Amino acid sequence: MKRALFLITACLLMAGYNLSLWRTEGTLSATLETRLKQIDWLDQAIIARASSPPRPPAPPARGALALMKQLELEAKRANLDKLLTRMDQQSDHAVRLIYDEVSFNRLINWLNQVHHSNGLQPQSVTIKRLPTAGRVTAELEYR
Repeated sequence: MKRALFLITACLLMAGYNLSLWRTEGTLSATLETRLKQIDWLDQAIIARASSPPRPPAPPARGALALMKQLELEAKRANLDKLLTRMDQQSDHAVRLIYDEVSFNRLINWLNQVHHSNGLQPQSVTIKRLPTAGRVTAELEYR
């Protein structure tokens, strides 16, 4: 009787162990499938990035006055010139723009436009939210 009970217990333990392995294999299979999908997505992203148009070249070094004129022209083009509170020269090659109140979305779109049309990127950006929804103050420094 003890032997039969021992055999039954051993069979149940083996069956549980096999079931555990089967579940682990199913989990590993699902994890592998997820990882393969992520790799596919990454491959597609790399291919899309490689086929996208190249970024504009870095702008040549320019003086602050030329930079001010270019930024002023870009602000006028985006109808942000009237919202510009102040633009001043920080050094021979640096310009600071201050907006006391501007639409966040318009500002971000303008930054993107300036970058894509001229290759200019701000050296520093400080944005603070205002109580009015979607409105911010911004301080930008270009070099």
